[in-house]
Amino acid sequence: MKLNEQNIKKIDLYKFLLASLLGYVTNNVGTSVDLFYDKVLERGAKVLPSAKKEKQILEFVIFGLTTEDAPVKDSVTALMSDRFTDLCDIVKPYYKAGRSKKVAFYNKGGKVSDKILDLLDFDDQKGFWCDFNGEKVNLISE
Repeated sequence: MKLNEQNIKKIDLYKFLLASLLGYVTNNVGTSVDLFYDKVLERGAKVLPSAKKEKQILEFVIFGLTTEDAPVKDSVTALMSDRFTDLCDIVKPYYKAGRSKKVAFYNKGGKVSDKILDLLDFDDQKGFWCDFNGEKVNLISE
């Protein structure tokens, strides 16, 4: 992997994801987060998506919630439970449906989801943006 600006940013996001998950697992024993931590450790930065919108959403959730008001554990909680509709308008994944715009879902391995957690690729299953029925859609560009 060449260390250009984009890859450095990806590595930084990976390191922060790993540190966040480890901190959460250490302080919250008995949660399922340890399984995700193990997968991230085992698979390395490959768990992160390569598409711009997916990375933008993860950066918003992981980096955006680590202020003094919202510590790292809150970013992990958001990562595990938040949905695309919970995001602010700037990072919501919209697609055009007729004359209106709707928040997209994510299809991975035939499973249609609207959870941010599914953007991470724990099991070598690349996903794509879709509508409620799992049909592929193109996001409205920024």
